[in-house]
Amino acid sequence: MTYAKINIYTVINDAYWKFGQIFIKSLHDKVNLDKINKIFISDTGLTQQQIEYLKTYPKIEIVNTDIVTNFKGGSWSDEWHEVVSSKTLILKTLLENNDEPIVMIDADCLFYKDITNLINSNYDIQICKRNNHIPWLGSFVSINNPKKGLEFINTWRENIYNDIRHDEDGHLVARESPALCKTVDQLNDIFSIGSIPEHVVSSTHEGAFNEETCIVHFKGSSKSKNIEELYNKRLGTSGFRF
Repeated sequence: MTYAKINIYTVINDAYWKFGQIFIKSLHDKVNLDKINKIFISDTGLTQQQIEYLKTYPKIEIVNTDIVTNFKGGSWSDEWHEVVSSKTLILKTLLENNDEPIVMIDADCLFYKDITNLINSNYDIQICKRNNHIPWLGSFVSINNPKKGLEFINTWRENIYNDIRHDEDGHLVARESPALCKTVDQLNDIFSIGSIPEHVVSSTHEGAFNEETCIVHFKGSSKSKNIEELYNKRLGTSGFRF
């Protein structure tokens, strides 16, 4: 059974603005806005002009974080991880103040079809799942039961901070999805957790795209030294045209 209303939540800064515009434009073009309560955008370094632009769209609410980042260190830099870590903190606050499900989606995504019919009240939580040694992805996480979901978020955050490691360059190793997998293993008997296939909500290339795909994800598989290189890698090589 689907919900009458859901919320959508993402994080955008100035460096991610190109992705953010794709996210917002496609959301308003493809998603059934009658079933959207609010679109929460966590501001981690937007300009005032960008904020004013976002406010021209209906149902958008800007969430101030007091975090200002520009990703000058490229992808997976310490700034990058600061934003990733803030995602679950803001999500926790949103869950405390909202009764409808909140769907957290990475900003480097394009909505290809409506997603509102994917959010199923039979589950407390729904997460993107892939066939991989890290099966659960933080790019799409729907907390359908906000009050109960607080325990899940608290455990996820604990696992994120308990697994701080650095690579050979001294940069933090990505840990959002590995910590999510650990959390699912720990709480699977307590929560009803539903999986949504990767090709449906995180299709990363044309070979993974089919008639069921609702979200295209411009996901990176390697580090980029700056944002321009990141854009060229993700938008230029994905195979998608828009």
